[in-house]
Amino acid sequence: MSIFGIITNLKILLASKIYLQYLATIIVSLRIFYSRIRSLFYKPNNIVLVIATHIKYSARTIPPLIHSLNSIGIKSSDIHIFESGHIKKHKTQIDGYNYYYEDHNSFEISALIGLLEDRINTRYVFLLHDTVSIVNNRFFYLFYYYPYEYGKTYSIKDFPSMNIGCYSLNVLKNCSSIIMQLKNTDYNYNKLQDVKKQAVMFEDQIFKYNIQNHVFLATKYWSPKYKNVLYFDKPRINEDYEIFGFTKYKGNHNINDNFKITI
Repeated sequence: MSIFGIITNLKILLASKIYLQYLATIIVSLRIFYSRIRSLFYKPNNIVLVIATHIKYSARTIPPLIHSLNSIGIKSSDIHIFESGHIKKHKTQIDGYNYYYEDHNSFEISALIGLLEDRINTRYVFLLHDTVSIVNNRFFYLFYYYPYEYGKTYSIKDFPSMNIGCYSLNVLKNCSSIIMQLKNTDYNYNKLQDVKKQAVMFEDQIFKYNIQNHVFLATKYWSPKYKNVLYFDKPRINEDYEIFGFTKYKGNHNINDNFKITI
């Protein structure tokens, strides 16, 4: 093939990708609009929001996240924070939201482990990270009024989605043995490195387990915009999920690097 032919094909491929991205954005916007309409006629979903954090940085990440969630109308009673890194497990309430001090450190999976151990009564579970920032009220409608169907899972996008999305509780219960295998009570540095890598390898496994009943909230062809930023003076990658009402600050390492267990 000539250079001209290669360039032409690349242009067609790029145009197709831009078109699919644009189409996916329209689809998501229509889904959120439909959720807004449903809010006029339907009760909110029976759903909880679970977020994992760690004793070393929760004081920086959790207060602004809680404030931003409350500011768009997310009820404190529907928020469950799981703070890992403690010796003894116990639960309290802080300003109305549920706070669990966990006796293990299993990174973002800590929230799912805590949810199952504490047998939280709900129909749906939405998992977010503490390194998320709420930017508009679209998340309110996605959370409370999106027409989730029991037995299904909903990831924000195709792999890798960082496990962010909505899970039917019965799916998590069916995966409980796999999830609980990731529970780690060893705080040794090398062990934490191993556990973090296991958590990375576990990414999206529940969505894949439930593949016959798995939905992409943003369609398979959508991907967020990326940019390098400083987050608490640390280099991170900002992934823009504004169409869902939030952005994510993501580590910029690869799986072969040592993970910096910090923000």
